[in-house]
Amino acid sequence: TEIEDLQSLKHQILDKAGYAVQKETDTIEEKAQHNLFKIEKLLDLTKLTKISEYEYQGPHPYHDSTTDKNFCVNLKSDSWYCFRHTSGGGPMQLLAIKEGLLSCEDVKRGALKGAKYRKLLQIS
Repeated sequence: TEIEDLQSLKHQILDKAGYAVQKETDTIEEKAQHNLFKIEKLLDLTKLTKISEYEYQGPHPYHDSTTDKNFCVNLKSDSWYCFRHTSGGGPMQLLAIKEGLLSCEDVKRGALKGAKYRKLLQIS
């Protein structure tokens, strides 16, 4: 059917993009086990400078940068921070920015809920 074809295409795209393929019924915990929601899966770390064993810094990957040092990632805590907008979060917030559901300056506690949260789960 057309729906099955679309689901198959979605899984092929996710797989080629380096994401683990998961079922629509997977919970957040199961998706996390598939490593879908890992910062390193969302970023090209080669565009950032390694500043310590787990930390990288460089230009923000989803908005412009005047200093090329306005974005920091910590792989151990699976978190990121934008110095330009004094915002940060985890992989889900970064994916929401990447997909245009949130802007970097809008990332704060509670910003990713309701319809935006459901849409993010559909994307992932």
